[in-house]
Amino acid sequence: MCTEESIKLAPSNRVTSPTVGAPQPKGDIWWSNALGFLAAHFFVLLSWWYPAVSGWKTYTLLLFNWQVGMYGITIGYHRLWSHRSFTASTPLRIFLAGIGTLGFQGSIRWWVVRHRLHHRYTDTESDPYSAANGLFFSHVGWIFYKTKYPKLPLVQKEDLDSDPVVAFQHRYFLELVFLTCVALPTAMGHFWLDGAWEGLLYGGIIPRVMTWHCTFLINSMAHYIGRQEYTIEVTARGNLLLAMLTQGEGNHNFHHAFPSDYRNGFKSTDWDPTKWIIALMHTFTSLVPSVHTTPDREVERAKSRAIGRDNGQAERDLPRVDLSEVSALYEGKPVIVIQGFLYDVGEFASRHPGGAALLERGYGGKDLSGLFEKLNRHTLQARDLMMEMKIGQIIS
Repeated sequence: MCTEESIKLAPSNRVTSPTVGAPQPKGDIWWSNALGFLAAHFFVLLSWWYPAVSGWKTYTLLLFNWQVGMYGITIGYHRLWSHRSFTASTPLRIFLAGIGTLGFQGSIRWWVVRHRLHHRYTDTESDPYSAANGLFFSHVGWIFYKTKYPKLPLVQKEDLDSDPVVAFQHRYFLELVFLTCVALPTAMGHFWLDGAWEGLLYGGIIPRVMTWHCTFLINSMAHYIGRQEYTIEVTARGNLLLAMLTQGEGNHNFHHAFPSDYRNGFKSTDWDPTKWIIALMHTFTSLVPSVHTTPDREVERAKSRAIGRDNGQAERDLPRVDLSEVSALYEGKPVIVIQGFLYDVGEFASRHPGGAALLERGYGGKDLSGLFEKLNRHTLQARDLMMEMKIGQIIS
């Protein structure tokens, strides 16, 4: 079972190899993935012998498909569906699901459940692309295996299963990928560039490979090189160069400290175009009705912890409740018990990274201590947030 392991990390601005957790057991080789990945790189090499002949038009198509595909991953797959850090209207969800296929990284559902597993068990044997398995494995090696993830059933999927946009994209993913990554760039090459092959190579294949590696850099290098300003509990780091290559995803340390925040770059000077686009849509359109942001006091507390100043809240004078009275007092209310304390999670449940359903099991004053300690590794930031939801202490 996954337990609270001791974590051995370097100081926040050094470059070191992660030494956390255990290696992920590898499954059978996923031949279709491996051969397809290698074939795509072979065609990229062909571009050295078949350079673009249509000049600026070819490179415009390449840049457009690369950048749009990246935003499909960062805005859609990652910040919307994986972390629910903002809400989106149906037209925007359809658009993001469409351009997400340009990333050619699996369907929304396939991508999101593995990413949620990564956050839930970061750097452990249950992390699909754990940094503990080495730089190559966390970058691309993990996609070459049909790995079994025993704890995948624990990841929340109800929101994905009830989303018709996600369901449609998952069912017709291969057809959509053929349309966006093969048919459309090939047609553009035929009608706008020097030929169909030029369109397929520079509008279809090369942008896909660029999108892959930019995304994979977050799984790999963003856990090796950079600063740890907000949390030192995991290997995630913040890196300006990676942020510039990945539309802001390189601000990875803040993201692991506060995954439900729509911002990866917390500071106004942090490079995070994904944040800027979401903020613009929220401010000036009805496409993004709401966004989630972490209160400044929580961020400052996290920064204090990361640099060695424990600034956690002191215990307040809490009302004491007899154990025999808990059920009657809190029946039907969003109040749970963990380690002898009562917590009002009503406002927090909808943004709980593990899903509201886990918390709802404890409504009415039921004890969830077992789930809290054994099912997940909760960060210091999560424990600090709990301090603000604490409403009472149980006595027997």
